Parts: sequence; structure tokens; C-alpha cells
Amino acid sequence: MYRGGTYLSIGDSISWNSIYGSTAPVLNDGSPYNFLTAKWIRDNKGNIQFINKGSGGATSTTQWNFRHFWGNIRADLATICLGMNDSAAAQVSTSTYQTNLTNIVARLRTMNPSVRIVLCTPPPTVDANRSTIGDYATVCVSLASSLNTSQSPVSVCRFDQAWATDNAGLKSSMPYFNIQSITATSTLMTVNATAHGLANGAQITIRGSAQSTYNVTYNGGTATPVITYVNANQFTITGTGFSTAGDSTAGMFGISDIVHPTTTGHQLLANALQTVIANDSWYSNLGVIA
Repeated sequence: MYRGGTYLSIGDSISWNSIYGSTAPVLNDGSPYNFLTAKWIRDNKGNIQFINKGSGGATSTTQWNFRHFWGNIRADLATICLGMNDSAAAQVSTSTYQTNLTNIVARLRTMNPSVRIVLCTPPPTVDANRSTIGDYATVCVSLASSLNTSQSPVSVCRFDQAWATDNAGLKSSMPYFNIQSITATSTLMTVNATAHGLANGAQITIRGSAQSTYNVTYNGGTATPVITYVNANQFTITGTGFSTAGDSTAGMFGISDIVHPTTTGHQLLANALQTVIANDSWYSNLGVIA
């Protein structure tokens, strides 16, 4: 059967090296979900080759257009996690997203007709600019069924269900900061908060004590606030249309990276992916010599 195999990961920055505050991907508990999964396979089934072709900022279109980056690799197992950037302002439509994923699967099968493929839905996000992200998850679920064959099985991994987007779920898996006070005018907001790792240009979301309430509106709610100045535990945001009406600062907190999970979040993603892989015959036969 198999002595080993090649695990190819295709994705965006969440697959590349996306842990909040990390500097380099390594095979330990501080690694992205795909490194953790490769380590899990090695620990339980023996050595495999792991190839990471995640790319920061990638959409399904850019990954398909730059298929020379991964398209000549013969993978035994491939995971595809795209859609977070596709859904940003719906810059890639769901129909194009579906076509791109279909093409990616076909290319993988060209290199290995028996490749095992897992389509991973985009993880949870509270970015109002990605409000349609659930539609991309629906495409993944549908394609996992329509593209599945006995020779080259396609499964779906529901990353979108890895943690809840209520306050408790977000604090467990996303970088966040506790807010002490907010001063806002229509064009300038100053936030005092216990936080770390904030940077100029970072996108944030501020939430109130009511879990589904977004306290900050920006340009009529059409864009996510962007930090323009950081100094110790205070940062400012400039723009138009700011308001904190309808909620007090009590219980308010912020998400300081609305896309990338913490190490805890990545472990939850890895757990979900490992559950899917464990049920595949590729994994069952890995390390078995006929």
C-alpha cells in the first residue's frame, strides 16, 4: 500500500503562516492548522512529505492563475482552504469561486488520479466586509458532494463551525482586546484598551456587551475600521461616520485581527481537519506495506 505520502496544502494566509504574533511556521503547538495536521500524521502514521502552498492574500482566482506554484506536485492528500479573501467585498463571486475550486481539483487529479481532497470552508470571521462568507462555505459543501468519486474522494471540513462567533467563542480563538474607554466624534475615535500586537493599518472590529451588536459604524457600516495610530494601550481611528450610540463601554471588547485565528483557534481547525482525514482510507493505509 503506502510507505508514506505527500500532503499538499493550498490556501491563503490562514494556511501560510497566519498565527497571531508568530514569526515562522514550525511543527509544534504554535503552528498553523496544516503544520499541526502534518505533525499529527507523522506522529501516528510515520513520515510523510508536507508541502505548504498557502499564500498571503490569495483568493481562489489567484491560486488558480498561479497554478504553476502547486500544479505540478503529485499529492496523495490535498487540503484546500480558500474563500476568506474571495468573500472580502465579494471580490470573487461565488460562481467564480466554484469554478476555481473545480479547476483546482481537476488539476490535482491530473497529477494523481487517486488524490484525496478535503475542501475546507473559510473559518469564522466577524468582518462586516465579509458578511457573505457563509455563501462560500455552502459552495464547498456542495462541491464536496458533486466532485466526489470512488477513485478520488472529496470531503468537506467545516472550519466555519470550528468556534462560535459569540463573545465567548471569539475570545477563545481570535486575538482580542478589552476596552476601558472610547471617545468618539464623527471623524475620530480614540480607544483605550489592554491589547498587544496592534499595528497601523490593522483592521479591527469592536463589539458590545450584546453579543450581536457592533458598536462602531464606519462610513455607514460599509467598511471595517482601520487603526491609524498606535501608542502603548491607546489607538486612534480616523474616518467618517463613527458612532457608539446604543451601548456603553461596559463589556465591550475588540477583535484585533478579524481574519487570523490564535494558536487555540488553529488547534480547533486542526482537530476538525484531522477528524475528516482519519476517516479516509488514505490515512488508514498510510504506513502499511503490501
